[in-house]
Amino acid sequence: MLKALERAGFSVSSYPAAGPFIASLASAPPDLAAVDTDLPDLGGADLALALRRNPPTAGVTLIIFSAAPRVPAEVVTGLDSGADDYLSPLPSPEELDARLRNLMERGLRGRAAGAPPPPVIRAGGLEVDLSARTVTACGKTADLTSLEFDLLVFFLNHPNRVIARGTLMDALWKDPASASQRAVDKRVEALRAKLGGFAARIETVFGMGYLLRLKDEC
Repeated sequence: MLKALERAGFSVSSYPAAGPFIASLASAPPDLAAVDTDLPDLGGADLALALRRNPPTAGVTLIIFSAAPRVPAEVVTGLDSGADDYLSPLPSPEELDARLRNLMERGLRGRAAGAPPPPVIRAGGLEVDLSARTVTACGKTADLTSLEFDLLVFFLNHPNRVIARGTLMDALWKDPASASQRAVDKRVEALRAKLGGFAARIETVFGMGYLLRLKDEC
């Protein structure tokens, strides 16, 4: 991956783990981040989600890659976390170069088209301040826990589509292996109880998961 980036003309910095990379973002975000799935301190999908939630890095072109093949569910989780592409396993050098050029051209066009996305999400009577981590639902403040806030933001980033419970566990739970689908159900119930009239937007899809159906009116 490093050689491919250098061949494509990038000035490349590499980091052995997510922690040092996150610390480097204090100076300036990169144009492109290539994240290994097998980081020693944080999963690739978790790091992708963190970058997308942080306004200064929300617009960074982002690749998750793995030297070994991954099951489709892992790829879906990575893409749902905000990655622009998921390479598993790495393609040939020629294909990799082409993918990198394509992704960067798209990223540059997107940055030229306007400013980065605002740190406030407004949808269907809901206002979520990503920087302050506050939520207002239909004009009333909702006091959410950290996990409930992350759960709501995940739904807002994937509106009008069914999200499996396993996808939520993989993306938001610190230890997905120790969680259960019932734990997801309880957390969604708690989130709904704090969202007033907006709660009806989060629908249960029997046997599959949840769907956030957005509407304009409150």
